[in-house]
Amino acid sequence: MGLSKKKLLFCEAYVSNGFNGAKAAIATGYAAASARQTASRLLTNADIEAEISRLLADQVMSRDQALAAMSDMARADIDDFISMPGTFPYIDLEKARSLGKTHLIKKVKVRGDGGMEIELYDRQQAVREIGKHHGLWKDGVEIKIDVTLVGQVVDALQAAEMDAEAVFKRLIEKAQERAAAKP
Repeated sequence: MGLSKKKLLFCEAYVSNGFNGAKAAIATGYAAASARQTASRLLTNADIEAEISRLLADQVMSRDQALAAMSDMARADIDDFISMPGTFPYIDLEKARSLGKTHLIKKVKVRGDGGMEIELYDRQQAVREIGKHHGLWKDGVEIKIDVTLVGQVVDALQAAEMDAEAVFKRLIEKAQERAAAKP
């Protein structure tokens, strides 16, 4: 059937105000005296939950968008922010704006002498994060465990009247021996 206009407005207010249900209820015309209870009731509605999820999905950066943003940072070139009409270079924010590069600026500082300094996002950090995403290097050891499978193995060991803890300890020892033997 869909949500009423008032409930849609509640969802929008809830997402835009930082997830304060009472404020969202009041902002959309519900009684202030019972705003907390009204918000609590509304937030348990499956259609409202779905609408809030939809609104958040529209706002949240996708995986590809995050990688693209990180790639922009990794490819940033200081030349896009500097102009040199004479002998002295100067920071040219209009040039950066016209190139669509201002999102790559981390900080702008105006010095006491009227000059400016800019700081771009860390290129090396961006490259490192992209490399991690692509599995080029890893911090520490990655272990993936299928909890359901482990539970099934424990149940099977117990059914066979075996000491599951001792079996797992032996498996870990064997894995460590193999890891140590690799060049």
